[in-house]
Amino acid sequence: MATISQNIKRIRAKQGLTQDGLAKKANIKYSTLTKIEGGVVTKPSVQTIQKIAKSLGVPIEELLLLLSLKKNLPPKIKSIKIQLWKIQKHIISLDISPLPEI
Repeated sequence: MATISQNIKRIRAKQGLTQDGLAKKANIKYSTLTKIEGGVVTKPSVQTIQKIAKSLGVPIEELLLLLSLKKNLPPKIKSIKIQLWKIQKHIISLDISPLPEI
């Protein structure tokens, strides 16, 4: 099973992003990203992982190794998980302002 560092590196490379490019896009320090990808930091903060996931356009679960899609799940369950991740990604992308107080 891949590590969080391998997942970030794989997805970043697949998208054609450099480490510097991803660090800027995620608004994190370049050194932080290189330490995560290099395996020096094995348990980055949730906030950092959220920023990286959002910048890569993937669910945080994909970076956190909670990809039970790699396990032998029935196809219907896999389909439901994929749909839920798509919904989550859409919700995260919405720019919803708070409702005014009455």
